[in-house]
Amino acid sequence: MSPGHTAARPRLNIGDFEIGRFLGRGKYGLVYLAREKSTRFVVALKVLYKSYIREEHVEGQVRRELDIHTNIRHPNVIRLYTWFQDQTRIFLALEVATYGELYAKLQQYTKFPLPVVSKIIRDIASALQYLHRKNIFHRDLKAENILICGPPQGNATAARSKEEDELTRMATYSYKIADFGWSVHHPAPGGRRRTQCGTLDYLPPEVMLGQAYDKSCDVWSLGALCFELISGVAPFYHDAVDVTKNNIVKVEYSFTKDFSPSSRDLIQRMLVRAPEARITVDELLRHPFLTPKR
Repeated sequence: MSPGHTAARPRLNIGDFEIGRFLGRGKYGLVYLAREKSTRFVVALKVLYKSYIREEHVEGQVRRELDIHTNIRHPNVIRLYTWFQDQTRIFLALEVATYGELYAKLQQYTKFPLPVVSKIIRDIASALQYLHRKNIFHRDLKAENILICGPPQGNATAARSKEEDELTRMATYSYKIADFGWSVHHPAPGGRRRTQCGTLDYLPPEVMLGQAYDKSCDVWSLGALCFELISGVAPFYHDAVDVTKNNIVKVEYSFTKDFSPSSRDLIQRMLVRAPEARITVDELLRHPFLTPKR
């Protein structure tokens, strides 16, 4: 197995891997660091339990995730090298994320400096541009579904690893979409769907209301994430779920002093009630907030 390995390789089994440390828990299974014995290639091995998948009635969702993720190649999408199964489990051999989940960093720091947010949103928008051109909607963008990659820290760097140092370095990391459990491929460009999915704080009004939606749903979710990364709180959040829903439908939120004029402008163009009026991903990538200073 190698970065050039395709998902077509036959007859892999769990005995081909040395299992290392536990990395985390996913929706339907566990993730471990693992190394393929023959090549010494290191992967994140995601283990899905078929019994749980059946109990949750998500067989179709898992099949869709495997089908979509297997055929994606983009620098801002976590690579699925291959997958295999036995009688009780499904195994996904994934690219290792050096620095883990964006969500963990958000929990640690609460919010991020604007240059870091610009890099995160630019990377994820680049991935969305690729996905949308293949008529794939992600439908569940959030900090938990974004992983952080970059060069491993050396001992000298680790020794001086103060919070402000890492926050500066985070503007140089690579951010990648990691979970395609709610993704869907729509064969018709511009196609619309009605299935409700995603996470409330990031849901656009049309999805929450059960209306037809298209790829612009990802632009809304990315706008909500951008707001949260800058301010430390989701734009429509309220302790009462009904109030959150009302805020989403009415697009009611307010900026704090953390936002720059360009970040405000971008978010205002993304969090638009009418899907057809939202900024497109192509336009988003040309916005001044996402354009690196030369």
